[in-house]
Amino acid sequence: RASLEDRRFPLAQSIDSAAVDRLARDTMAKWKIPAMSVAIVQNDRIVYAKGFNATPDTLFQIGSTTKAFTTTAMAMLVDEKKMSWDDPVRKYIEYFHLSDPCADSLVTLRDIVSHRTGLSRHDELWDYTSLSREEVIRHIASVKLNKPFRSEYQYNNIMLMTAGEAVASAAKMPWSDFVTTRIFAPLGMTHTAIRPPVPSDSGLPPSALRVVALPAPLPLSRTVAAPSNAPPADRSYSVCVLGAPAAASSGGPPRPSLVSPPRPPTAARRPCTRA
Repeated sequence: RASLEDRRFPLAQSIDSAAVDRLARDTMAKWKIPAMSVAIVQNDRIVYAKGFNATPDTLFQIGSTTKAFTTTAMAMLVDEKKMSWDDPVRKYIEYFHLSDPCADSLVTLRDIVSHRTGLSRHDELWDYTSLSREEVIRHIASVKLNKPFRSEYQYNNIMLMTAGEAVASAAKMPWSDFVTTRIFAPLGMTHTAIRPPVPSDSGLPPSALRVVALPAPLPLSRTVAAPSNAPPADRSYSVCVLGAPAAASSGGPPRPSLVSPPRPPTAARRPCTRA
């Protein structure tokens, strides 16, 4: 018997695999991509998965997709009454500060994951450095805000690193342990890893690895905004479940009532002003 989701969005009768194959190979040629894997998801089902100079199980760094796991972890803790989106950041990280006194006195968890603290990226603080997470977060206190607090969206990796540390504080376990045990394991994402694999485990031929490997992959011991590693099948399943809560299958992680906080209007909630 068809589910409500299937009746509303009927599953494609067939995927033109040959057309997808041609598109993938054309893309690889035009962009000089040595290897890639493709997965197509419809109605929470993987309807196509194939590797090109790779396999469907080849591990890839998923970059800032990791941030969705961080905010999902936060939402789970909000549902469990272990934190609130509008809690002050320093309730969980006492050494966190912003250089502007007004912003520093008002900044909340919602602010740091909505990218509206007034700080731009400043990735030089963590990228290719030996600084620990705590050291990076402490150093951001000396960086001048380049926009008024809560006035504009500015993408910031360090604020998501801070959010991950807040997860660790509220959950009483490291961010990596929370994401692994509360999200990856319940979803059956058995091939998804927190730390980058060694080259021999990547599934790519050595000739391709020399081209696509990052010059110095950022270890997760330094930042929770860094990429996890997942094969397309695992990654595709996480997209369906995290992206479509109403259609999620049973047995997944606890369903947070709010996966991530909305970005309110820029004038919301007492932005800092100057006379």
